[in-house]
Amino acid sequence: RSALEAHPGRETHERLESLASVLRLFNKTADAILKHVERFHFEAHNNHLLRRNRRRDCQRLEEEIQEALYIFAACSMTLVDQSRALTDKIHVPGYCGRITRDFSESPRHRFVQELRVDMIHVTLHEPNWQLTWGKGEERTTRFLLHASKLRRLDRYHSLAKQYVSDHPNGIDVGTTVSQYRDEINALHAWLREAVEASAADILADYRRCQRIVRAVGSRTWWRIILSQVLIQGNR
Repeated sequence: RSALEAHPGRETHERLESLASVLRLFNKTADAILKHVERFHFEAHNNHLLRRNRRRDCQRLEEEIQEALYIFAACSMTLVDQSRALTDKIHVPGYCGRITRDFSESPRHRFVQELRVDMIHVTLHEPNWQLTWGKGEERTTRFLLHASKLRRLDRYHSLAKQYVSDHPNGIDVGTTVSQYRDEINALHAWLREAVEASAADILADYRRCQRIVRAVGSRTWWRIILSQVLIQGNR
């Protein structure tokens, strides 16, 4: 195990596994936000969620969306930091160009970055719900972040300010989360494949050694169980 710890492929393998875990939490939280909005929509339009006797149920749903948005924003920036740390160790051709094009110059990405700073260092934003009825009884439910509630707006990156100004009636949380999730997943599917290709030899050897160590440890464990527990106990 000590030799395995010193293997040159260990750090890259572990960083890939960590990224996969954070991405799983990121996607789980994005799904939770969209499901909470959908549930709020159903309860508001069909089960009288906004009546006084259901005030606590309404508040609970609002809090669930707020909490999930906090985790979503935190995970998004953890993905940024861990991706940067990984690509500092392994050269990935085209990575810098893709990050610049799809994220550094993206108003949506810059807004999510600022949102993360807001929610971790300033205040937990409370999206406001908006219910509408259209022609033919078409109904919609949206949760919105309004510019007036963004206390640090004057210090936002210029692209983040652009994203806010592009949504004068409020930023739709569900739409922003859905679109940003798709962009992040596309990047990380490409990034993992690129890292696996760039570090193919050391990763393959590390994983081979890891399987051997696990197999030896498993055999040793079962030998102890068989000799000291089953045989000595006449089981």
